[in-house]
Amino acid sequence: MQMSKRIFLYIGLVFQHYLAASQEFKPEPSNFVSLSNEQMIEAEIEILKASPSILRKTFGAPAQIVINEQQQAIIVARVSGVVSHISKNVGDYVSKGETLAVLQSRPMANFKAAYLTLLKRSSLAQQAFKAEAILKEKNVTSEQAYLQAFLTAEDACVKQELAEQQLYLLGMSKKDVKKLAQEESCDLFSYQIKSSLNGMVTSKIINLGSSLNAGQEAFKIADLDTVWVQIGVYAQDLPYLKLGDKVQVALLKEEKFSDLAEIIYLSPILDKQTRSGTAIALLANQSRKWYPGSYARVEVIAEEVEVPIAVLKEAIQVIEGKTVLFIAHSQGFEKREVKIGRSDPTYVEILSGIKQGTSYAATHTFILKAEDGKKAIKND
Repeated sequence: MQMSKRIFLYIGLVFQHYLAASQEFKPEPSNFVSLSNEQMIEAEIEILKASPSILRKTFGAPAQIVINEQQQAIIVARVSGVVSHISKNVGDYVSKGETLAVLQSRPMANFKAAYLTLLKRSSLAQQAFKAEAILKEKNVTSEQAYLQAFLTAEDACVKQELAEQQLYLLGMSKKDVKKLAQEESCDLFSYQIKSSLNGMVTSKIINLGSSLNAGQEAFKIADLDTVWVQIGVYAQDLPYLKLGDKVQVALLKEEKFSDLAEIIYLSPILDKQTRSGTAIALLANQSRKWYPGSYARVEVIAEEVEVPIAVLKEAIQVIEGKTVLFIAHSQGFEKREVKIGRSDPTYVEILSGIKQGTSYAATHTFILKAEDGKKAIKND
């Protein structure tokens, strides 16, 4: 409170110094409210100058925070099997390629065995072809035998590569496949369910010992560094929105808007029951402030217009049916009628009554209105 009083004392002293240097003003008693410098400081009346401003037309809309569907993955078992180990649970953070669970799977064993068999056949076929090539150089074998060895080696190589690609499709990495080929004794039945992106486990549908079919959902992973703001927009407000627009976002419990989100989707179809459309905005969430499922509100800047003279909206008072401003002078404040135009939640345009640069009481003008009312009662 002491700091606030010092600020307003400073404003008051500057104000008094500025006005002392201006020409002498002779107030009309009926339109003048006398207020000492001490009274002005106590009332915390701030003095501003009328100046150009940008008025913003805004509208609010209800919203809900949801998971960014472009950063969410449904993890399925690519082969059937029985769950033998679970390494991640709901709420755990995982990295791309990290193992979530392990199945014991007969189909997986068949795929691995087929790859190892074809790998050995390809190796033997390559050795046979090299031997046949040496014999051909020495003119010991025929051209037909050489070509037959070449075709056999190429066929074995293609089949081995197809088997290897099949393992990649099942989620094995190149490192896993190389390790499988080098190990003399390996677990053919083991199948690892891995994460396909960095994020948090938001759903786990499997349990130890449960049986999964190929293609059955096991986990859901979501990257919560960004979330979607799903906005319900009335039909009359949709024309004011376009892709790339910024909207202000706040939780329902918050008084002030704290974050900005960018419109990335506008529904081309209205809901039959609510007659409203849907807009989706992308919102940064590295701080994890925004929880999917929570309700929020947004404010959209629909239009901006620059006006030559504007004052704070709270400075305007209506007295005896007249719209007035309190103009600052060294002896106090002059009650002056003005004509107002367009407005936004903060500023109002002044069409006539004052000039640009006029000093006026901007805050707590209800005190001046009350003082003016007291004076009128005394005069009566």
